[in-house]
This record gives sequence, C-alpha cells and structure tokens, in this order.
Amino acid sequence: SFETDDKLSDDLGGTRYTYNVIGNGQLKSDEEGNGYFFSGTTGYLSLGKAMPQTVLAKLEGDYTISLRLKMDGMSNVDSFCWAWALAGGTSNFMGFINGPGNNDWYYEMVKSGNGNRVNTGSGLHFGTWNEVVVTCKEGVTSVYMNGHLISSSDKLTVAPSSIAKNITAAYLGKSPFGGDKLLSNTCYDDFKIFDVAFSAEQIKALFQGRANMSTGINQP
Repeated sequence: SFETDDKLSDDLGGTRYTYNVIGNGQLKSDEEGNGYFFSGTTGYLSLGKAMPQTVLAKLEGDYTISLRLKMDGMSNVDSFCWAWALAGGTSNFMGFINGPGNNDWYYEMVKSGNGNRVNTGSGLHFGTWNEVVVTCKEGVTSVYMNGHLISSSDKLTVAPSSIAKNITAAYLGKSPFGGDKLLSNTCYDDFKIFDVAFSAEQIKALFQGRANMSTGINQP
C-alpha cells in the first residue's frame, strides 16, 4: 500500500524510503482507503536507489518478491514493458517483464551483462487485480501468477546481494532499456521483498485472501 507521506516501508527492517511519482501518474485510494499507484499514460514510480541497494544486500539466499497490478486494454503490452525493475543500467538488473503480446511474462536477473530468466508462457488478466510472485528457494526460482505456480528454473544462480551495490534505480512500470515502453494505464500495489521463500501454500492463501477482500467475500 502507498501512503500519502510518500514513504515506502522496508519489510526487512522497518526503514522507510522516499519514492517519487513521475509523469502523470497518481496516488489513489480505493473504497476501503487502501492506497495504490496509477501510472496513467506517461507515469511510473521511481523508488530511488537506497531501497534496492539496502534490501538486495540482505538477499544472499532464499527470497520472495511480490506485486499486485491491474492493467487495462491500453497498457502497452504489445511492446516490451516492465512491471518492476531493480537496475544498474542494462548490465545489472532484476525485473518482471512482459514479452510483447501479454503472452509470456518472465522474470530475469542479469549480472555484468550475463544472466538468465524464468519464462511463464502466460499473460495477465485485464481489468482485475493480478498478483505476481517470484520466489527463490535453495537455488530454484519460481514464478506464481494469481496463486498458481507457473514455471520454475534452477538456471538463475546469481544472488541479488551480488548486484546490490550496482543498482542505481528501482521502478514500477518502467524499464531500464530506453527502447521499451512504459506499462501505462496500470494500477500497482503491494510491491514487497522478503528474505524468505514463501511456500506454494502461503502464496495461494495470500492470493485467495486478497481476492476475498476485493470481492467482499468473508474468509472462513
């Protein structure tokens, strides 16, 4: 959730970091008062470099990175665009990326120009909240969409801590590559990084709980 004082919490230690709304993006609130970011046509959220450098330095083994987002039909998904990026130029980065066409979102990590990715071969829904979660547990990296395990790989051998000092920017909705488009007209919420790997059961329960809240269904 995004608060009105332009601060973002560090779930690993309680530190709060400043973020900046760029372009015509806006901070908004839903009917329950939950804050979220809407990118508009030219907006994105800049999370600075202090947050990613500090947080990634703690990720030497298992981790989880999650984000909720809601796109509309004008979100530039016919082109390369990124839901989130933690980057030091185009040689060191982590990100969740749309392969053109909204039919193969993937998670990629690159160190010194070399890296690997976990392709999903799947797209996200329009007009409703999606929850995307990346976990790494004991060297196996997995991508979940809306509570379901989509794909896993043991090829991503780089620890986030090893690129932390090289990270100079963090974005929601923007790529570090100049030729990529913004993920426009998209709502973002709950970008979180943890130094533990959530289990499949935890991720499913998290998604189901959020879905129940958004539809007004009481949880048992």
